[in-house]
Formats: sequence, structure tokens, C-alpha cells
Amino acid sequence: MRRAFLLGLGLAGCAPAAPPPEGQLVVHVTTDAPLPAAPGQPLPVVPALFDRLELALYEPGAVSPCDDCRREVAVDHELVDSGRASFGSVAPPGKSGYRLRVRLYRNAGTIAGTPRPASTIETMVDLPAVREGVVDHVTVMLRTDDVGKPPGPPTAALPGRPPEGWVGSFPGATRVPCAGAPPAGMACVPGGAFWMGDPTLDTTDSSEYDGRLERLVVVSPFFVDVSEVTVAAFRKSGLATSLFPGGPSDNPHVPGPGFEHCRYTESAGELEGHPVNCTSWDKARAYCESLGNSLPSEAQLEYLQSALGRGPFVWGTEAPACPDAVFDREPGAACAAAGTGPAAVGSGVRDRLELDSVTVVDLAGNLSEWASDQWNRETEACWGTGVFHDPRCETPSAVDPPARVMRGGGWHTSPPLMRAALRARLANETQAVSHAVGFRCVRQP
Repeated sequence: MRRAFLLGLGLAGCAPAAPPPEGQLVVHVTTDAPLPAAPGQPLPVVPALFDRLELALYEPGAVSPCDDCRREVAVDHELVDSGRASFGSVAPPGKSGYRLRVRLYRNAGTIAGTPRPASTIETMVDLPAVREGVVDHVTVMLRTDDVGKPPGPPTAALPGRPPEGWVGSFPGATRVPCAGAPPAGMACVPGGAFWMGDPTLDTTDSSEYDGRLERLVVVSPFFVDVSEVTVAAFRKSGLATSLFPGGPSDNPHVPGPGFEHCRYTESAGELEGHPVNCTSWDKARAYCESLGNSLPSEAQLEYLQSALGRGPFVWGTEAPACPDAVFDREPGAACAAAGTGPAAVGSGVRDRLELDSVTVVDLAGNLSEWASDQWNRETEACWGTGVFHDPRCETPSAVDPPARVMRGGGWHTSPPLMRAALRARLANETQAVSHAVGFRCVRQP
């Protein structure tokens, strides 16, 4: 008996002049997720979440796809929204029991090969029997909210062609503006969805860093400081020399070996425009809260540092040269000729993000920054797969319970450690400070 197979009908850009004598079932695939722009079209405002489609046809009772029954293609917004993301299934007329596995997944800019479950929408559908001499149309609708979920029992394909205008309608991906104008010294970060984590990170041999696992995160709009908090701003707060409730002072001016690059001084001087470092997580949080703000979550920081999900660095995909950002400035390092330690805020030529005509600086370099979150390994309780809405980890890690998250590169790091998805930690003890770590504040509109 002749076996069933799949034709690359719509995706091949052609269609038969007449239905084959035995009939055909045309399967359309659509999604509410943002997809890449078609070739020659301008880049969309919202970055694509998925870019590749795989279909595999199973014959009745089979546990694997049949011969010539698997197709895999790149997809874009125009192709899917027009209904041309379709395949023809040719099977013996009247025979039921055929199933179709559909996977929409993320491939661009990451690792080619088998779709990763965490960034894949997968479903299995039951197909109606082919009618002799008739071309029937059915639709498979893939919802972004199902990303990372294991496929359930097969469901019936929907009759007819897909609706127009559904592509990109996932509410979480909509760029949501802030309610009202930003306060002085802050910028509005519009809400939206992005992939937190980057499978191309090489952290397999590191116990200090991670960030390879993906999860889809939806961030609400927020206001953010345009720069890391400066020495002058921190001095003005009066917190530098005040006692922290329940503990000794954690003055950020810490003399001694290992702290030569602390920028705070007891009286105003030439470093007032430098970002303040050598501050504990507790003191950084106290500063933000004194202004009615808070420390950003690590999701908010990665959203910013990736240019709202557009690349591994705030400026794109290229590794930086020394003028681009303040990095690799340890004594004797590649960029130390420009100086060692942190530099004045905004010193990096490309380390900046334009947000509605307001420039946010030092997102990849100068100082790493405190996040509000408890640090967890990306495999621990706070994280996983699926869609996360404004995540903030408040569960201590089993590996390092006191640790807090710091994100972003700085004057002490090489380019690989400046990638937006890279995660690191520092112990949260009352006087745990580092000349490599500073902070900025956020506020909810």
C-alpha cells in the first residue's frame, strides 16, 4: 500500500493546478508569537521570539514519523500571516488515524540542531481523513503561552484556513509604554517579552557563572536610572557614613589591598562623576528605597543590557573594542592604557541605549550591578521553563543561601563576561563589597 507523505506546498511557493485524484489535506500553521520580518522588510519593533517550523507526519499506530514525512523550514511574519505556512498531506483516501507533530522553535543566533524544549512550542494533532478528489484545509494554532510545555494528548486540527492578523498578537510581546513621564535622571523602559538566557554562553566549566538556559520573560514597563549611581549622588544621600540598622557601618570608602579602586571619598573630589562601587547590597537597596525606588530585578537588567532582547550586547552582536565600553582595565590588561578601575559614567562610546530620546549608559561595562534577587542556579527553584511575568527570585539558593545576583560586565571583565545573559553572584553579608560592583535604581510607573 502506498504510504502517506508531506508536500512542501505553500512553503515551496507553489500549488498543484488541480487536486490529485486521491485528494489532499492542506495543513496551515499559525501562531500568536512575533516572527522575523520577511526578507527585504524593515526590522519589527518587537524582536522575533521564534523563527523555525518543523512538521512530522505519523501513520496510524506509528511511534515515529514515516518516510518522506518530515519538513523543516524558516518562517517569517508575512509567510505565516498570509496562510502560506502550509503543507499538503497526501494519504490514502478515507483512512483515519494520521497524526501531525508541529514544532515552532527558536533557532536564530543560537545553536542549530534539535529544537530545545525550553524555547519550543510543540503540539500533536489528529488529522481528518483525506477525501478522494477533494482538497480540504485545516489549521494548527500555536500559542506562545504553551512554550516549554511537554505536548499533551493529540488534539483535533481546526477546520478551515487560519485567521489573518493573529501573528504577533501575543499580549506579552506588545511594547507597553510607561504611564507618565520619567522622573529626572531616569528613562522609561517599555514593557515587552524577551528570551532570558543564551544557549551560546560557554559556562560549562564554571561554578561561578551560568545563564545558558532559556526562559521567556514578560517585563512590565519601568523607569530606570540613566547611569549607575555616582559618588556625588551617594554622598548626597547621607548613607555613606550612616550606620546600617542592626549592624556596623558599611562605608563604601574601604582602604586596603584589593580595594584600591573604590571611588567614594570622604570629601568631594575629582571622582564625583564616577559610579560608586564598594557598596554592599544592603546599602544599595537602602539608597534606592530612600528615593522611593528599588533595585532592579535581574530580568529587568538583562532586558536592558540586551537592548530589550535584541542581542548579546547592548549595541548588538560584535565583541567590543576598547573605546566602546569601560572593560578589561585591570593593570596590564588589554584596555588598561585608558586607565584602570571605573571611569566617569558614560565613558563608553557604544555602551548606551536610546529610549525615547533618553540615553541610558554603562549597561555592558564600567561596573557590574546589584540586582534585587536572591541568587539561584538557573536549575533551582526560582527558574525553569515557560512564560515568566516580572520574575523576581526571593528563595535562597541551596548552593549559596546568602548570595545576591550581580549582572553585567565592568572595568574588570573581558568581552565574554559582558554578555547580557551572563549571571554571577556575590555573598550578601553586611560588609560584603566589591570594587567591581555598583548599582542603579528602578521605579514602577
